[in-house]
Amino acid sequence: DLSFPAVSGGELKIADYRGKLIYVDFWATWCGPCTQAIPELNSIHEKYKDRGFAVLGISVDDLSLEAISHFARTEKMVYPVALGTTEDMALFGPSPGLPTGYLVDDKGVVVKKFIGQLPAATLEAEIERVLTEAGR
Repeated sequence: DLSFPAVSGGELKIADYRGKLIYVDFWATWCGPCTQAIPELNSIHEKYKDRGFAVLGISVDDLSLEAISHFARTEKMVYPVALGTTEDMALFGPSPGLPTGYLVDDKGVVVKKFIGQLPAATLEAEIERVLTEAGR
């Protein structure tokens, strides 16, 4: 099972989110489109969290956990943030770069991949579709 050092302390374990729909966002502090998406991801996380959904932000920066934690606080990231690697990102599937996000269903299956600038409306429509099909 995949786990990552979490900025809040301890480990962010993907297995802890079984039974939920999750959006795993691989990003970096130096990536403009990644940081521009933070307010939208905050909003989406808050909007759907009571329906069994969560955003998980996995930084692939070559920085310390403390530096990523400081960045997450400064940017007011409301969803769980952890430190990973590009090798971790490859475990979800091939990606040409950042940002890359994976919508993963309650069984752990990647149902949609998003590459590049986050299309918030498209992501929300997909979240709605999957949650509605799951009766949530």
